Amino acid sequence: MDGERACAVEASGKVACWGRSGAGRADFAPVEVPGLEDVVGVAAGQSATCAWTARGAVACWELDPGVRFGPRFDDIVQVSVGISSACGLHATGRVSCWANGSGDARDVAGVTGVVEIAGVNGVGAERLCVRSKAGDVSCGNQVSPFEAIRELAGATSLGGAGARFAALLPDQRLATWVGWTGRPMPAFIDGVDGERAIVGGHLNGDAGVCVLGERARCWDWANEPSGALSELPPLRAGVRDLALDTEATCARVGDRLECWGRVGRLGDGEAEYPRDFVSVKGVADARQLEAVGRTMCALRAAGRVVCWGERFHDEDAGGRASAIDREPVELPGVTDAVEIAMEQGDRSDGTIVAVAVCARRPNRATCWTIEQGQLKTSDAPELASAAKLYSGPAICGASASGAVRCALHHQVTGHVPGFSEDDYEKYIYQGPADGAARRVARELEKRLRGALAARRQLDGFHAAGQSDTVGRIGPALRPPMDALTGVVELRRIEWTLDWDIDRVRGALCARRSDGTVACWGERDYLGAGQRSARASAVTVTNVKMGPPRHVTLRTPRTPQTPRHDTPDHVAPAPR
Repeated sequence: MDGERACAVEASGKVACWGRSGAGRADFAPVEVPGLEDVVGVAAGQSATCAWTARGAVACWELDPGVRFGPRFDDIVQVSVGISSACGLHATGRVSCWANGSGDARDVAGVTGVVEIAGVNGVGAERLCVRSKAGDVSCGNQVSPFEAIRELAGATSLGGAGARFAALLPDQRLATWVGWTGRPMPAFIDGVDGERAIVGGHLNGDAGVCVLGERARCWDWANEPSGALSELPPLRAGVRDLALDTEATCARVGDRLECWGRVGRLGDGEAEYPRDFVSVKGVADARQLEAVGRTMCALRAAGRVVCWGERFHDEDAGGRASAIDREPVELPGVTDAVEIAMEQGDRSDGTIVAVAVCARRPNRATCWTIEQGQLKTSDAPELASAAKLYSGPAICGASASGAVRCALHHQVTGHVPGFSEDDYEKYIYQGPADGAARRVARELEKRLRGALAARRQLDGFHAAGQSDTVGRIGPALRPPMDALTGVVELRRIEWTLDWDIDRVRGALCARRSDGTVACWGERDYLGAGQRSARASAVTVTNVKMGPPRHVTLRTPRTPQTPRHDTPDHVAPAPR
């Protein structure tokens, strides 16, 4: 598994994959990879997938499985795939690596007698770790020389993904370490009895580690600097194989494959996003919509305000995510609101968050924030005389005379988060005839011009990613706009460009003329009580697993010079 795609070797020796595919397509149920036969193993990285056959041949592909690459070998017994390259273990114990999209392989110098590999021989944070028959573990890459980790002597299993690694040791010990920290300093957990260590996750994101044996156990692996392991509930009995990443886990039970985690990644045919817009629960009288970060709010006809999605960001919580309200929650104390606006900030990871929402009321204004985990209601005298409110990095109000005052509820450090040059012209006024709003927009842009320049310099790539439509990788993940009718207002939340899958994540909500609201996108943020992930396992459709398959070389192989044409032991992909 990688960040967006999963593959399985079936009992027939063929490979089936689901998730993101080439040409902007998403397969929510398994699709057979054409031209692969007698496959014994498959490995996936963030940019490529490789399969190897019972005769030791290897074939790799990136997003489009019809475009193959890979060196011509006939003695490969294991492959490990990273961000931009892959490595193969030969039956002779040497290791060769090649770049994604290339068949030009080179042996890893100074590495011999290997029986298991994890990671790739990259640069920077990526490391290759190898285990010898004697149980010695060594790690290195193209920049750092390979060095044995003496604390791991006698290792019986090795696993890794990105720059995270784990090994099983004698005396029922599990060792975990991070590759980018210079010489690895393993951490140990005692009382772990198992046969295989499996690691999943991304280079710079959360990860997990599992140990398979008589009893399967898994741990969440936190980001650095803590790197702490938190044990998860035990897996069901009978798990024979397992793969995991940050969004989904798949386990082989008997001849079935079961997955849990993010909807759309589970291979059961259910799409990542709903097929159609879904109605927000309990809202049939909306007069206005506003959205910031992962939060959507609506002003109701009775003067009440409701919000759903992520709760307002609490600066006291640091970079931690807030709880999610999957159905609308009414904000207390106000029953006469005539307009709302929202303030946006950012976390330490650059994602946009809602900091506050303010309601304009007759002759006053009220705002809601989160402080030390508690919802706080306060008056906003700066906005008391406003005739119109505007959302942004501060909530600003324009009086009837054109005076502009702003209320700020968070600390601005270095740049104003969330702004792009066309924000106001596109989003802060309802229609092109709203000349007063245009004047306020120009005034606000004048005040914030310096901040906007800093935003472009510090985070221009992030803002550019947010200017696109939700789900831009293909028709299966685009909003079904043709089904919308009677729409008077649209608001979207797009809090980050997910670099692992090159796609903006968020939701789009529409207010109709009858006061109802319908949303489409990330299930957690639709206000309909749906969830983006499943805690219980579902069965992958049309995939039948068989006994473990192994490489069976006809004769002992001797070291060979790699040939760079298409592997003749793997059928070419049909044109």
